[in-house]
Amino acid sequence: TCPYHQWTYGLDGRLLSAPQMQAGFDRSAYGLGAVHIETVAGLIFICLAENPPPFEQCRADLEPVLAPHDLLNGKIAVTLDVVERANWKLVMENARECYHCAARHPDLRASFPVAYFAAQSDKDKARATAFRSRMAAFGMPTGPYEGEWWQVERFPLNEGAVSISLDGQAVSRRLLCAVADGDVGSVRISIEPHSFAHAVGDHVLTFSAMPTGPEETVVRMKFLVHKDAVEGVDYDRQRLIETWNRTNDQDRDLAETNQRGVNSIGYRPGPYSEDAEKNAIRIANWYCEKAWRYIEARRPGDGGVPALSLTEAGVRAARA
Repeated sequence: TCPYHQWTYGLDGRLLSAPQMQAGFDRSAYGLGAVHIETVAGLIFICLAENPPPFEQCRADLEPVLAPHDLLNGKIAVTLDVVERANWKLVMENARECYHCAARHPDLRASFPVAYFAAQSDKDKARATAFRSRMAAFGMPTGPYEGEWWQVERFPLNEGAVSISLDGQAVSRRLLCAVADGDVGSVRISIEPHSFAHAVGDHVLTFSAMPTGPEETVVRMKFLVHKDAVEGVDYDRQRLIETWNRTNDQDRDLAETNQRGVNSIGYRPGPYSEDAEKNAIRIANWYCEKAWRYIEARRPGDGGVPALSLTEAGVRAARA
């Protein structure tokens, strides 16, 4: 029931009652708006577009990788909001690369393979191959899989680590993924334009970045554990959040410093690292393409959408 004029809606969105409306008022024309919803392995995807993009391939890629983590039997243990005084594009660019991780995230790199998404040494490649073989033996696909607006991959954590934590050990005794006693690396899911998640054996982190102004972004982190895990018995709240909490504080400092740099009269955009910033390039090109499509659909003439790639103009647009 609307608290203003007491219009009342059914759970299916139909307008059931609209007091004192004139004769001829058609309640069926004023129901609640509908949104498109898909569910995959415990995640809910919502699309506000009138015509949503095809979803079948995303489901086919994501479900077999994430399903062993049993999110349907998870619960949100902690939700944290971080306000970053930086443009949303700067926050997401930071979230899509680990070029900076070795130097700026000492807590994360204790368990997280900070070089995995960049150039790998022969030793790193051998470890990754062995990890994929071990997961295949458990019937666990690793990917990577990707589409226009999603990426998913299972990858190994550092040697001896079974969770993303300060010591690499589990932060919850109750596992979400019991395969191999929870020693299953990390599933990284990226959804354009605003989110990613990491699922390890004992917990899941979800991250979303939503713009609230041209120079402000709210980052929301959610930490999921098994629904039967008891705080203070199976997990400690501080230990659950401390690695990602410290990491996001460090990233907030980086994004806000970047914003001050972009705002300065001496700012000049530079090139991405094609090796270490592949995913930053990907989201920049994705963003530029969507922006061009929006512009072209609203201006006179029949100009086409330009082909986008890692060009000087594209980088300038993404960095601006």
